[in-house]
Amino acid sequence: RIDATRLELQGGGMRRQHEFGPGRQTLNEKELQYAVAASVLRALPARLKTESHEWIADPGGVVPYLGAGTCAQLRQMVATGTCDQLDALRAGAEGGGVLTHVRSGKVRSAPADFDGGFGSIATGPPPTKTRHGHEDGGGGGMVTVTVASGALVGKIDEAGAMRDLRRLPSIGEITAKALIEAGVKSVHELKLDHSSPRGVSRSILTEKQSRCVAISDDLFSEVTASEVEEMRARLLAAAQSIRVFGDDDDKNSAWEVVNVGGGRRSDASHDADFVVSHPLLVRNSDMDDVLTRLIGAMGDSILREDTDFHMLSIGRLKEYWRGVKDTGKNKKGDPKHGFQGNNDCYDKLYGIYRTANGAHRRIDVVLVPRCMLPFALIGWTGSKQYNRFLRRFAIDERGLILTSHGLHRTRDRRTVGQTPDDGSLELGLAPEPPAPSLNANGADWWPPGWDAGRQIECERDVFELLGVPYKEPCERDCPS
Repeated sequence: RIDATRLELQGGGMRRQHEFGPGRQTLNEKELQYAVAASVLRALPARLKTESHEWIADPGGVVPYLGAGTCAQLRQMVATGTCDQLDALRAGAEGGGVLTHVRSGKVRSAPADFDGGFGSIATGPPPTKTRHGHEDGGGGGMVTVTVASGALVGKIDEAGAMRDLRRLPSIGEITAKALIEAGVKSVHELKLDHSSPRGVSRSILTEKQSRCVAISDDLFSEVTASEVEEMRARLLAAAQSIRVFGDDDDKNSAWEVVNVGGGRRSDASHDADFVVSHPLLVRNSDMDDVLTRLIGAMGDSILREDTDFHMLSIGRLKEYWRGVKDTGKNKKGDPKHGFQGNNDCYDKLYGIYRTANGAHRRIDVVLVPRCMLPFALIGWTGSKQYNRFLRRFAIDERGLILTSHGLHRTRDRRTVGQTPDDGSLELGLAPEPPAPSLNANGADWWPPGWDAGRQIECERDVFELLGVPYKEPCERDCPS
């Protein structure tokens, strides 16, 4: 039996994932709490209705695994359709929730009737709540908050506010924290504050970040199909114009530009992602300087000086192969599984595109060696949660590491279905031949029609080597 109350409190109420750098990951207990509750509710034999609110109050009976605080929120949800804490988690301290500072624990804002805890409705005069906390300077003093008793609300951290503010390109974690401490808890509040001559954000944001605030309505608008096609055509023309293959028009016309991300899974998307590839740019060594020249050929349609949000990532593919070959142990002493996750080491641009009509849209451009194109298409098409499930299946059921670059066997790190571009040729060494996949028992296995002489050429090939049915991009949506 899961001790759900312990799980609900395990994260300490702080949004700490990656807070102290990419090497540190800790639990966001609020998101875990709602994930546990959602899983339990999906497993119930019937839907909760308004008349069910009485038995929701019994955490050890009809609704197992859920603590008293979660059940209190469920009572409010079945009665009203929402709850204060969930609204607050999504939107900082809006919707009747409470915003506490992530490090100090200080209550930044709260409804007047906040009672300081989960699911308790007190009576009598307003009590004084004393909580342990740390001052911003790192001291260990006490923080005393005097609040009134009242409605069912809970203490949350700045996760919702942080998430909302960081939707805006160029707003990073440090800037978002400074805005939250100044009382700005959403992009909407930021726009209003920044439009005021006395706005506190004016002393926090740089000139380039201010530019992003000014065009935020454009950046949050849905990218239309015609705009996606305009971007794709502009990228294709730019790739052809840089004449990587000299005066050979046939070779220069063979570029491929594929719209990926949400736009490939469905019509609606908040940005436009593109994978760029060429049949003759096969290996990593073929990629040198190509993306830089391509973006340069885009001219003023790619914003460079106006905003901070123009980031080029170049020449990192060797890091990927180091990760794949790393057979050491992680900090917990468990064997490493190599480079994993939705991140990758391709040459890529994160930027802002100015359309022919003057609108500003988010754009990501990824330059991919042809041998890795099927994996890049899977990884960048998403959805993120679908890829997580697919990669978890690969490692748990097949002993394989699936990334946006390739498919590798966990036990010996050999590359499945491909000749690896791991730098062997540059060292004068013959690369290993393609390795067979693995079946559910861990034995070498080729799907029907496969052998060592066949190489992965498309997304369907990857699915076959994993032993799972192929899904069209429109079938890969999966809520996280």
